[in-house]
Amino acid sequence: MKLLNSTKSLVADTAILEAIKTIQERFPKKILGVYVTGSYANGYAVSTSDLDLYFVFDENLSKENEKLGEEINRQLENITPALDIAFRGLPSLLEMGEVGMRENYLHVFGEPVHLQIPSPSMEDYIYRRMHSGYLRMQLTRKTKPYTWPMDFPDDSGSLKGYDWREKISHNGKQFNSIKEIVVLTGWMATGLIAWKGNTYVPTKNHVVNLFKSFFDGPIATDFETTTEFCRTKLAYMAPDNKEDRQKLEALLPQVLKFENFFLENYQHFLIENLENTNPIRVRTSIIRLGEILYPNDLSLKALNNFATNNSSNKDVIEKSISQLVVERN
Repeated sequence: MKLLNSTKSLVADTAILEAIKTIQERFPKKILGVYVTGSYANGYAVSTSDLDLYFVFDENLSKENEKLGEEINRQLENITPALDIAFRGLPSLLEMGEVGMRENYLHVFGEPVHLQIPSPSMEDYIYRRMHSGYLRMQLTRKTKPYTWPMDFPDDSGSLKGYDWREKISHNGKQFNSIKEIVVLTGWMATGLIAWKGNTYVPTKNHVVNLFKSFFDGPIATDFETTTEFCRTKLAYMAPDNKEDRQKLEALLPQVLKFENFFLENYQHFLIENLENTNPIRVRTSIIRLGEILYPNDLSLKALNNFATNNSSNKDVIEKSISQLVVERN
C-alpha cells in the first residue's frame, strides 16, 4: 500500500498506513477516501502535534459501528504521532457539507470524494461553530450551571485547570499538555468569526488573523500572543523551566478573559436563535440559556417573552426559567 500524497514526515506516513490497514480490516470495502487534516496537512506540525485523520465511508455509521470506531481509536492509541481519527459517511457529508475539504485536506488514500463535498450554508456553519465552542468548554468545566463571569476551572492548580490533558510525545515521553488552551480558545474564536463576520474559517491556521480582522483591542492581541506562545514556543507542553512557567501563568488570566468574552457573546447568540425557524435550534437555545447565569436580566426576559408568545417547548421553558430564578435568589 502506498499513500497518494505524503505529509513529508516518515513517522506520520507510517502511522497513517498502519491506521488504514487496521481500519480496512475492521471495515472491509467501506472506506471511500482517507484525508489528513490540521497541522500535518499544511506543514505546521510541532513535535507534539496530533495526526488528524479523516475517514470517509460509503455510508453513515450505525451506532454499533460508531462504537467499533471508538474501539479502533483505543487500539491505535499507542501509535506516534498520536492519532485523532474521525469517521464520516458520504451521505452525511453531502447533506451537511464541510468547510475547506477541497482546498485544505490532504488526500492520502482512496477516491477523491472531497471534490463532491459542498461547503455548508453559512447559517448552518454559524450554528455549529458557536455551539461547538460552548460544548468544548464543558470538557474543562464539568459542573453546570455556569456563572458569568466565570472563574478559573481549578483555581488551586498551578495552571488553573487548563493542563488536564495527558499526552505522549513522538519520542514516547508522557507529559501534561496545555493544548486545550489553544483548542478551546480557537474553537470559540471560530464561532465568533462565523457569527460576527459571516465568514468561514478554512483551517485553524487562519483563526488568529481572521479573528483580528473582526475584533480589535486587547482581546485580539492577547489571543494571538497566547496561541503563539503555547503552540510555537511550548509545543503544547506544560513547561518545566521557571521562566516559561511564569510567562504561561501570566497569560492564563487572558485565557479566562477570552472564555468570558465568548460567553458574553453566546448569550446574545442564544437569544437571537429563539426566533429561528428550526424548532430544534430554538429548543437548544432555551436549554442553554438556563445553563448560564448572567448578572443581567436578558436571558430571563427573553425566555418569559418566548413563553408568552409561543405554546411550544413548555417543558424546557419552565425548567430554564426556574433554574435562572432559583439561582438568582
